[in-house]
Amino acid sequence: MLSEVNNLSFKLSNFNKDNMRVMENNWEQIKLGFISSSELLKEFGFDHKALIHDVAILPIVYFVYHKYCVNLDLDKAKIKIDSNDIQLMKRWLIESLLKKGIWSSNLESLLLHIRKAIGKTATVFPYEAVKQAMLEKDKALSFNEEDVQNLCQLRYGKDNEIKALLLLVFPDSQLVRTHIDHIYPKSIFTPKKMQKLKIVNDGSNKLQNLANTVVNLQLIPESVNIQKNATQPAQWLESFFMGNLSSQQLYLTSQLIDQIPQDLNQFEWFCQQRREKICTKLRNLLDVKPVNNSVFDYPELGALKLSKARFSSDQIKFLDKLGVWLNVENESIDLKFMMNVVMHHAFNTKVNSQPADSIKASIIMQLLDVTNAFDKTKDLLPQAYQSGYFMIDDASNLTSFEMDDFINRDLEAFLNHAEERSVTIIKARCGIDGVVGQTLEQVGQSLDLTRERIRQVEKNAFQNLRERVRISVDVIWENLNQNADSEFMQLYPKLASHFSNQNDLLNFLELLCSFDKNELVHIIKPNINVNSLLQEWFLHHKAPMPWDTAIHQIVDLAGCTERVAKNAIHNAAENADILFSDQTKTPGIYPKNLNKMYAVVHAALHFKDGANFKEILERANQEGYSKVELSTHRLDHSINEDVEENYLYQSDRGAYCHINEFNISFADQELIFKEVLAILSQQTQQQSMHLRMEAYEVSDTLKQYDYFKIRHLIRNWGVEHGIYFTGKSGADTISLNEAVKPQSQLQTILNWLEQSSRPLTRDDIAKKIRSGSQNHASLYLNELMQAGSVVRVAALEYTTPQKAYKNVDIHKLHQDIVAYLKSVNKPVDIGIIAEKVNLKYHYNYPKAWYLHLVKTSSKDLEAQNIHTFHNLISLDETIHGVTIHQMIRDNFKQLDDLDGIHRFINQQILVGKTEVYNAMNNIRNNAAVI
Repeated sequence: MLSEVNNLSFKLSNFNKDNMRVMENNWEQIKLGFISSSELLKEFGFDHKALIHDVAILPIVYFVYHKYCVNLDLDKAKIKIDSNDIQLMKRWLIESLLKKGIWSSNLESLLLHIRKAIGKTATVFPYEAVKQAMLEKDKALSFNEEDVQNLCQLRYGKDNEIKALLLLVFPDSQLVRTHIDHIYPKSIFTPKKMQKLKIVNDGSNKLQNLANTVVNLQLIPESVNIQKNATQPAQWLESFFMGNLSSQQLYLTSQLIDQIPQDLNQFEWFCQQRREKICTKLRNLLDVKPVNNSVFDYPELGALKLSKARFSSDQIKFLDKLGVWLNVENESIDLKFMMNVVMHHAFNTKVNSQPADSIKASIIMQLLDVTNAFDKTKDLLPQAYQSGYFMIDDASNLTSFEMDDFINRDLEAFLNHAEERSVTIIKARCGIDGVVGQTLEQVGQSLDLTRERIRQVEKNAFQNLRERVRISVDVIWENLNQNADSEFMQLYPKLASHFSNQNDLLNFLELLCSFDKNELVHIIKPNINVNSLLQEWFLHHKAPMPWDTAIHQIVDLAGCTERVAKNAIHNAAENADILFSDQTKTPGIYPKNLNKMYAVVHAALHFKDGANFKEILERANQEGYSKVELSTHRLDHSINEDVEENYLYQSDRGAYCHINEFNISFADQELIFKEVLAILSQQTQQQSMHLRMEAYEVSDTLKQYDYFKIRHLIRNWGVEHGIYFTGKSGADTISLNEAVKPQSQLQTILNWLEQSSRPLTRDDIAKKIRSGSQNHASLYLNELMQAGSVVRVAALEYTTPQKAYKNVDIHKLHQDIVAYLKSVNKPVDIGIIAEKVNLKYHYNYPKAWYLHLVKTSSKDLEAQNIHTFHNLISLDETIHGVTIHQMIRDNFKQLDDLDGIHRFINQQILVGKTEVYNAMNNIRNNAAVI
């Protein structure tokens, strides 16, 4: 090093004649340089513990040798080093020892570069020149806030840099031989000693760890440390300064101590107070800029994630590596993180041959410039989104036209500036700007590349484009689900202008967002069987079905958005599966192409007082309810099915009525069953009897009711009460037998669901239960769902909770739901949760699935409890008793302003408009009945 040898490796070839002759001729000066530098280290307060890298002394020896020793008269055995040089060398040495990674690798190259920076003729130790030389070798001697915090975490006995740190923070040239002393003896923080001294112990090692950090350490002379031993600090101060309060206070100030608490339970407070002072001093000594708090003035800006739409390729690569370098999730890198962590972090590496710190600085400057240019008197988020520097990851206030504008601008920027081959491939694959869409093979032929190579380039090109689009994939997906319909090209006109047809545009968006093939097509033309989802409503309600009710029904059962439900309805109308009442935006809906059983039931709704089966069948044909023409010449078996299922009841010989007109109260039904059982029990001489002749005609209780209603009641529900009915040969016969208890049926259904390899439908269940009734199956399934034993996983499918959530991260979903409830800070209808989570994870689960998840996860997980009341969920247990119906009844006499009522309700409960509409209808209907 001192002899100007170009190769500093410690190897035999370096000990040649020429090199040895140089050393021999200058040996006395060299020896003096080493001895003087060693004495200088003692003056700094260094010993073998502080000098953790011996090689670090060489630049100091080199400077001392050339400035003070080369031309020295050897008769003068001692040299005097300038105080300014001493301070600069001490500062450089301590900083180089404290900065991680400086002396860990590439030492020969680093020392040569430092030697060149110092030179032979330096008149003052060139601190800044040496720092620059180190930076050029990716050994930046700069500190940031993260370094300051890490230095304050250094621990005695574990981190070798601890004494160098103390020498930096507490310099004292008089303390040549110093020891590291624990201000509060570490021995008092053992479990037994803490118990003896009545120090509160939470069972962790927190106090033991604190006792060994810099906040509890000081440098004192060796002899004093031996005398102090394990004395408590207050007692030692009193003894050492012999009651001289002025001297005590001067010492405490020099050690950055406000006061020494005598209560040992205040030790942690003492550490916190001293840590703040040490951090402040370190920032001053190491030239660490204070944390930039400007972003904190605007929390909405600080939380924004960075978009790569406006950054260069080097900057994008830097941002891609940040998470790995700093060991953080990419989702955590927002504007606040960039300004408060990244800005003050030194990156000792390169990106594309460029110093990472330089790229970092360019990014920070761009972010500062763009945010400082915002008009702080206006809404900041739209300005941030317009700038292109920030991701749009909230779709709540983003219209289809805004999304169209943003994606179009980012696409055009990419087409103008991206690598030519990538642009060519994307244009050809998606039919952009007049280029005819081509297959992978066709593109490969035109570019003389293999199909697989084109696929790889295409993948990378779309990844590159995706990084430059400021709207997140989740927001694009949610926006399309909320807005896309058959007029897709008109909704996104700017983007559409690059494509000749809708299919090319959809294909482009699917490739851009890595969606599955035809996933966007299924938004516009959903694979939803509208008839199967609406037919249950038509079993009990006369057409037309209100538009909002249909939307709500499909959203609830299919787990889709309202837009997708509307698209499904329009597709069903185009396929003549339903019929619109008019051409308005919200027409009523008439059923078409129903199964015969459903068609007959709906036709029966036209006859309030019942009708002959021929009239019912003719009406079904006349309205076109059925998929097939119904024969009116004989009793169709579908009518018997409807009676079995409790949708119709026989009102006379050959006549039938809708079950809606079956107006016997539940209490009266129980009375009828009790009466029939009593009559059957009295007839001990015979096993069966005629319902009409031997029961109905002899009972004044039964004769209060229409016979055919009693007949239907016994026929369909008698088995649940132990009454068995048969109507063969026109004779209505009843008898007693051992009852099949409902509970055994419930357990049987559960067993089927547990054993089945797939979810079962209501019809599957109906075929297995004793009665064979779909209605009974529905009742059993509802009872099991209320008990939490069964979960509806799709529109018409059921299974057990274990199978329903088998491949789902329940804990993650629970966290998502809790986070959303915290953000809105009010009760939320479960339908809102279902829509948001379905969109986020591309699920199609119904509301019932989420409600069951919320109830069970709140019980089973060690997580924040979510309270439920009907379909509302909240983090506040006072939700119980809150209903949409009651809020409407209490606040509105007129129910003619849906939008106004919905706005009012949403001030207190977050709920969809359809739920409010249905609640208003229920209130109207109940008022009409009363």
